[in-house]
Amino acid sequence: MSHPTPHRAMRDDPEPGVPPGRPGAGRFSAASLAGQHGRINQDSHACRAPDFFAVADGVGGGSLGEVASAMLVRQLGSLQAPQPDEVAAVLQAADQAIAQRIAEQGSGPGAAVCAAVWSLDATSATWLAMTVGDCQVMVLVHRDGAWQARWASTAQTYAAAGLQPPPGVPPHAPANMVGCGMACPAQFDVLCLAPGERLLLCSDGFDPTLIEQDGPCGWRTNPSPLSLETAERWCEQMQRAGARDDVTVILVEPAMPAALPETRWPWGLLGLAMFALAALGPVPWGWR
Repeated sequence: MSHPTPHRAMRDDPEPGVPPGRPGAGRFSAASLAGQHGRINQDSHACRAPDFFAVADGVGGGSLGEVASAMLVRQLGSLQAPQPDEVAAVLQAADQAIAQRIAEQGSGPGAAVCAAVWSLDATSATWLAMTVGDCQVMVLVHRDGAWQARWASTAQTYAAAGLQPPPGVPPHAPANMVGCGMACPAQFDVLCLAPGERLLLCSDGFDPTLIEQDGPCGWRTNPSPLSLETAERWCEQMQRAGARDDVTVILVEPAMPAALPETRWPWGLLGLAMFALAALGPVPWGWR
């Protein structure tokens, strides 16, 4: 089993007692665990704080899924603040590169599904979210004393798309993958985060409904600023709950943009000037 890898990404850690919305207080936590189906973790993830995070889930036997997912996150990481058409072009290039690499190995199929986010504008907390297959992006908000999903991407599965899966393939399997032709386009969403909201990226081994339950690792008890061990605990909780697939989780608590400087009038000087004008009496204004 691979070891979870929690990460820290901060220019300056929040000090004790400092509100989580303080500018510059960005954090992320990431972890990945191999499932119980085999010894190889076919998930890959990338964290380029503060502007890019991605999860990819390899599909295929042996090490081929691992190869496909690693190639995919590497390609996606070449982009900075992209537009959807730029991401689509990279996905098409990755699809061809993965297919060629798998064909060269000649030992079976291999492809990957993915979820990724890029910061488009740090001053307005605007992010571009992209998903292919059944990896997910979610926006978490702390409301009524608990963390809840304010928004979640739609999984591109056969059931969600209303498609008939091939014989022997379950309805909840991904209907779109990178590396075998991409049956349909990637999904894109522009997310505008409010102060205190978090981003969650995960592979299909993560079941958000289990985390919603209150408990030692649930959203209700999870602190803000973000605990750096959170993703590791969530992955372990998924496996204790019976998840057999590889599970990868990335939690991002973005840095909040600095507030614009407040305009202040020098009321003392302005008051003195108005008093002086009043003492002089009416002034004969006019144009010449």
